[in-house]
Amino acid sequence: PVNAAPSHDAFGVTNYGFQCFSRVYPKFVLFAATKRYCDITKIQPSLRSLIFKDAEYRNKNYFRVAQKLFKPVRNSIIPILEDGTFYPFEFEPELRMVQNSAGEMIKKDLGPDRLVIDMKCNIIGAFSDLDYENKIAVGRVKNCTVLKSIEDYISPFVSGTPERSPPRSPQRSREQSP
Repeated sequence: PVNAAPSHDAFGVTNYGFQCFSRVYPKFVLFAATKRYCDITKIQPSLRSLIFKDAEYRNKNYFRVAQKLFKPVRNSIIPILEDGTFYPFEFEPELRMVQNSAGEMIKKDLGPDRLVIDMKCNIIGAFSDLDYENKIAVGRVKNCTVLKSIEDYISPFVSGTPERSPPRSPQRSREQSP
């Protein structure tokens, strides 16, 4: 389950972060995104309860799923983008656009990962929506793994399985060194 043994560091007693399939979200990134979310929802509390049409993701339909995965509290469920920031739920839909490589404006991809935040702005857990691209009422979900330390992230790569292969460093060249 999500409630793995915490460690003590500069953020207090916490875990390292979450791993959702091959994507890792360190706690410092999630804490920053959560603080921003909580600051925004203090000013605009109605943003905590957006309907699908306004949020553009299945936020309300996850509550039954989240209640089964995590302890039953009222939670907010926010998409985590690959860079660890949150989906810009606070903007009007027409402002949630990005420019693609062809110069066209397209809707920002939500990605499959969701962070669960309680009403006191504590991070409760994370899961992946396996059906996030489909327009169905309730998608299938998979809990993300709690990483107790950075070693938990590194150690799965030892197995060398294709799903767990380490990402190529952008500084590395495919050419052999002389």
